[in-house]
Amino acid sequence: LSGEALVDYVNKQQPFFEAEYSPEVAERRLGSLMKMDFLQSPAGMDNVTMVGEPFTNEELPER
Repeated sequence: LSGEALVDYVNKQQPFFEAEYSPEVAERRLGSLMKMDFLQSPAGMDNVTMVGEPFTNEELPER
């Protein structure tokens, strides 16, 4: 949800305050986000493969 739909949902779900939609605030908030042009992968991370669990050569001792 976003925009006025989100405000309506919040107002229906909680009684503590009343939310108001302000397009100026929404535009200012979105305008402060970092531009996609500045996003880069960290140096050396291009060939890194993520694995689910770490690989070790150690056997767990029996109890």
